[in-house]
Amino acid sequence: ITFHFEDHAKNKLTSLGNLQSFLNTQRQDVLFATNAGMFSPTGEPLGLYVENGKELFSLNMRSGTGNFYMKPNGVFLISDRGAFVIESQDYPSLSRIVRVEYATQSGPLLVHEGAINPLFNPSSTSKNIRSGVGILQPNRIVFAISKNPVTFAEFARLFKVHFGCAETLYLDGLISKMYLPQLRRFDRDGSFAAMIAVSRPLNN
Repeated sequence: ITFHFEDHAKNKLTSLGNLQSFLNTQRQDVLFATNAGMFSPTGEPLGLYVENGKELFSLNMRSGTGNFYMKPNGVFLISDRGAFVIESQDYPSLSRIVRVEYATQSGPLLVHEGAINPLFNPSSTSKNIRSGVGILQPNRIVFAISKNPVTFAEFARLFKVHFGCAETLYLDGLISKMYLPQLRRFDRDGSFAAMIAVSRPLNN
């Protein structure tokens, strides 16, 4: 699993199709890809972003409006001790004891410490396409995207009840895409900042 923002020439990849083409040039076969979180109007990650062990964008602890700033927001990271979804405020202390290879900040946390975010209204009528990531075990991750518009509470219940995730982070909404041929998802478009890929070496 790897995170990607730009190619080697510092060109933004932006779409799942571009990401797939880039990884193919690296002799990698893409099995799965999705967008990695929210971004600014200039097309840069809105919060923390780490790629190949290098912090390219810093942790964003500011207050603001929109889903990214809904509390608590969080960080999804891959480290030498496995994968984590944590509160953003806990990232500095964790990053001192693990080697972070990849990280992306988004918000809000859908499920935290086994509980659905209390800010979600079960009777809400605000529905949208939603994507997120949850932790099953340090070496088992689940990504999900809704086929139809759902509420935050409905989406959070998927991770908590169906998958049994204690920690889950919302990635993004209507613009979200997913490339996953095994489930007949062949999205290659999109206009993103960072993206996530699962790949394996191409056969010669």
